[in-house]
Amino acid sequence: MDPNIYPPTQPTQPAQPNQYQAVPPPPPPLPPQPPLPPSPQKRSKRTKVARWLMIGPTALFVLALIVGIAVPALTNSARQSSATNCATTSDADCQLFGETSPLETASSIFVFLSGAIVVLTWLPGMVIGIVLLATRPKLTA
Repeated sequence: MDPNIYPPTQPTQPAQPNQYQAVPPPPPPLPPQPPLPPSPQKRSKRTKVARWLMIGPTALFVLALIVGIAVPALTNSARQSSATNCATTSDADCQLFGETSPLETASSIFVFLSGAIVVLTWLPGMVIGIVLLATRPKLTA
């Protein structure tokens, strides 16, 4: 066992009986502390709501944009193959635009409805979300 690792438990020089150590004065009292912020569990609900209000409409817009681009691109190849069906009919709309698939109709309805929801909720969601993130809830004692 190396003696340099652990300091000795007893002092090497005995204390003189006439030597007294001065007791330090007590520290000054601490100033009053401000109240603690609310616990993370109370704020987490506000934070989650604020984030959903800010991210939700934007995410819906991005999803509608992807669906609005992807579905017509995917059904366009099917439309070209169905153009031969319109050649036998005398319907001008069918000859001009081709037949519309039910998937394309459903995606158009989804894009329209999600666009309406985004237009109505994006700005209020951003404002309310920023206010919820910027303000502190009232503390109750």
